[in-house]
Amino acid sequence: MRVGVLYYSGAGNTEVIAERLTQILRAQPGIEITFLERVHTEVEYAALRDRYDVLCAGFPVHFGRAPALAGTALREIAVGGRRIVGFCTYSVLPGAAVTGFGRLARHLGMVSGAWVRIRMPPTHMLLFTPRRSRRAAWLQGWFSSVETELKLARLAGSLRWPSSRPAGGNYPAVKVLATFGLWPLHVWNLQGRAGDLEALPGRCTQCGLCARGCPTGNISLAAGYPQFGDRCSLCLACIHRCPTEAIQMGRHTVETVRYLPVWPRASGLANARS
Repeated sequence: MRVGVLYYSGAGNTEVIAERLTQILRAQPGIEITFLERVHTEVEYAALRDRYDVLCAGFPVHFGRAPALAGTALREIAVGGRRIVGFCTYSVLPGAAVTGFGRLARHLGMVSGAWVRIRMPPTHMLLFTPRRSRRAAWLQGWFSSVETELKLARLAGSLRWPSSRPAGGNYPAVKVLATFGLWPLHVWNLQGRAGDLEALPGRCTQCGLCARGCPTGNISLAAGYPQFGDRCSLCLACIHRCPTEAIQMGRHTVETVRYLPVWPRASGLANARS
């Protein structure tokens, strides 16, 4: 069975889950991983259409929905009659993202199989959280490597036994309500703040990491310095990945947590830069 893994990732949560799932799938007899591809504006999806029997898709939940670019990629890579399974990563609530993505897959003629929802540390909230604070430590502790391993193993098993449908993520009401209480007001207004992104010339080393890591191709380089366009999806990968913290979103992101996910650590997934 040929399995292709296609995922959208901004700050890196979904990327590390996709890589771990690929490791689990490679250990399964009879499964061949034909590609592990990150959604990007430069990817030629048409070339991947004949390279899978089952498509495993992954995406983060952005404001209750799957990123638009993930849907665009699915439209280009979908082949009628083939099966699609996958996962989403979320922090507060997964919303109807999986339902909507599965509906799109069925509309394109694909057979939607098992999906799992994986709770991760909230990259948006961490960016507006002061370093070395109790809140930062609490938010980074949301990830459970044991629970995630079980979900990914069950998802891998569903490829061989399609009737096995892994359960979705759990999101206790107490944690959800507590989370809402922790969100500063400017985080709620984040969707309208893409224009506030700026690169500080005194800190920028012209490494180009922000431009290479932007999934929507929104960042270009002019004389080595980043220039922001109008296609920002607010994944905030550029801010989290900048090694010198040259990219900011106004004063609210100064001296706050920068989140660099790795897999796994004894205390969880998060690796905050302090």
